[in-house]
Amino acid sequence: MAPKNLELTRDPESFSSEDLLALFRGQVLCVRIPSFCPVEVCSVMSERIQNHHTLAYYPHAPEIGRVMNAFYEGNSDPTKREQYYQGVRQATFEFRNFSWPYLNPMDHLRLLLEDAWPAGAIRENIHGRPMAFGLAQLFKKGACALPHQDFLRMDEPENERAQTLITQVTALVYVQPAEPGGNLQLWREHYNHDEFMLRKNQDTYGLDYNKIPPPAVEITPQTGDLVLADSTKAHAVTKVEEGLRIAVNCFLGFRGIQEPLTFWS
Repeated sequence: MAPKNLELTRDPESFSSEDLLALFRGQVLCVRIPSFCPVEVCSVMSERIQNHHTLAYYPHAPEIGRVMNAFYEGNSDPTKREQYYQGVRQATFEFRNFSWPYLNPMDHLRLLLEDAWPAGAIRENIHGRPMAFGLAQLFKKGACALPHQDFLRMDEPENERAQTLITQVTALVYVQPAEPGGNLQLWREHYNHDEFMLRKNQDTYGLDYNKIPPPAVEITPQTGDLVLADSTKAHAVTKVEEGLRIAVNCFLGFRGIQEPLTFWS
């Protein structure tokens, strides 16, 4: 029987494969583990992310910064795609150093998945090359993310390995929430390409709020929270009203109960 509450709250000890299955099956929209990353580790990471030498801002969203490269950024550019793969090993070490000498929350997540999921968890590999793991995003005052959907299977329609994905989850650890703003909005709806384009704001990348229902869940994150949410369904980040919103994240892929989970950025 599907839980009435669309948000599950767990601690690392009680988190289980049943929680993940509820998310994969659409019975819940998110699983939240409060204080997953200790406050002192978040403080170290926040400072290092803000001062990292590779911090860059998206050309189409100059109020949003990122450290490390996301796979989708090179989706239509073979040169960027090759740069992404060539930089995977170095990016992994640099991302881990955000929290050194403490355990990085993305590595903590990987261990948590290994313990919770019967078939374990492995790094995603759709081109015969391991993918990067760990991305930091920084939202300045006034920044937001419009309602959108993320699905590797849609980004890579010709890739056989990507097409075996059943669903995809985003995993976010909030190392510095905004004060206030920067809430995570989640919808029950997933729109196919044609319907997405019909409901899209023509001047932006995102869905038009006036053409979709209100979000089913809105999360106000606290420092150190881990949130797992279905990224194939519409989701958004509300405008940052004060301060900075800094989160580290990755994607998780689900291919079936007997298959390992995969992770990538």
